[in-house]
Amino acid sequence: DASVQESGSSDSTAPSGSVTINNNATSTTSLAVTLNLAATDSQGVTAYYASSSAGTPAVCDSGWVANFSSTSSFSNNAAHTLSDCTGAVYVWFKDRAGNISSQASDSIQYTDSTGPSGSVQINNGASSTSSTSVTLNLSATDTCGVTSYYASESSSTPSANASGWVSVTSTSSYSANVSYTLSSGSGTKTVYVW
Repeated sequence: DASVQESGSSDSTAPSGSVTINNNATSTTSLAVTLNLAATDSQGVTAYYASSSAGTPAVCDSGWVANFSSTSSFSNNAAHTLSDCTGAVYVWFKDRAGNISSQASDSIQYTDSTGPSGSVQINNGASSTSSTSVTLNLSATDTCGVTSYYASESSSTPSANASGWVSVTSTSSYSANVSYTLSSGSGTKTVYVW
């Protein structure tokens, strides 16, 4: 009896690749962008993974998008939605053997032209108070983050550099209960918040 073991070669070389956003544009007014993807691998690029997080994905993560043609030279334009206003995108490529490329990345400046939307209640919606010291229940949302608020009994919109703005930690969904002092004298008081 004679036997022979066939020696095979295993692929341990990861793909190399690159990404640009909107054909290398420097800015966008939309969170919906196009990723221009390119990668090479001698055994074939089988998938790519795009994220706003810089952490390398696992081979089995659900975010991998399959390249069914599995070509050694891969290029594709893929729709992508930026998850925040930093405009950074990180991409990895995978080959048949499950080797994952080094991170490729690009960023684009997102220009936000839409102001936050918000609401205010005084003392949780109470209809009356005997004190000029009240609590404003504030709530606001914005794609790029709410960074400050301005409260006044005047309905005149404040300028962006007015001294009454109160800075808050930037967040896309802001809510807080803040102290406010109403003007003296009895009668209906209206508080405006921006």
